Amino acid sequence: MPASDAFIHSITPSATNLFPGCDGGDPGTPQEPAIWIFGLEPGHSLTDQAKSPQSDSEYSVETQLKWPFNRNAFKLLAEIEGNSLKDYRGYALQHKIFEKGAHGYFKGNLYPVAVRSIKEWTQALVEKTGFQTKDEYQEWCRKNHFKHIREWVSRHKPKLIIGCGTSFLNDFACAFLGEYSQPEKIQILGQGRVKNLYVFRGTPLVVVPHLSGGAGGLVGHESIIRAAEIILNAHPTI
Repeated sequence: MPASDAFIHSITPSATNLFPGCDGGDPGTPQEPAIWIFGLEPGHSLTDQAKSPQSDSEYSVETQLKWPFNRNAFKLLAEIEGNSLKDYRGYALQHKIFEKGAHGYFKGNLYPVAVRSIKEWTQALVEKTGFQTKDEYQEWCRKNHFKHIREWVSRHKPKLIIGCGTSFLNDFACAFLGEYSQPEKIQILGQGRVKNLYVFRGTPLVVVPHLSGGAGGLVGHESIIRAAEIILNAHPTI
């Protein structure tokens, strides 16, 4: 089944929506490049039932602090920027990370449609997108939406891209680099588990475990600090 015209229109960059599927912040410029953090897709959580992200047009740090992904992103960014993750709240508030009108940080997603979980594909989503399965939708995005992501990279030249979700390693590589190339795998220990980080040498891309929570995620302070060290070692000029 082909993509619906309405769906294609909704995720095509336009004057009113330059970065469909993305959350906020500053994509930067080649002269003043930004750090990008990309998740897999816009999600929903228990927090969203009380206050939708769309109800905060500024995407304020105060709102973002309600979500585990953003809190862990703030911790990682604080460490990368030479600060302590223990004061991640203060750092995020000071720099207005990902807020509308702020500078230096940009947050987006590989796949543009909001869902409640990585496996979800409801009848409403079938009707919205035109795809019977999530696999069909994702394959279409690889062929048609990822080219827009590469155009963003070419235009804005981010100094660092952090992809979150190692099970989608190939997709991050294809979306940002245009093709898959063999990364360097670096293992860290956190919460009693070995976790993998991937560094694509010679490019701004690194891929880390997801930031939303769970034992397999990049969620413990020890893991986040070690991940920041690895990223800085790969990109010492950040």
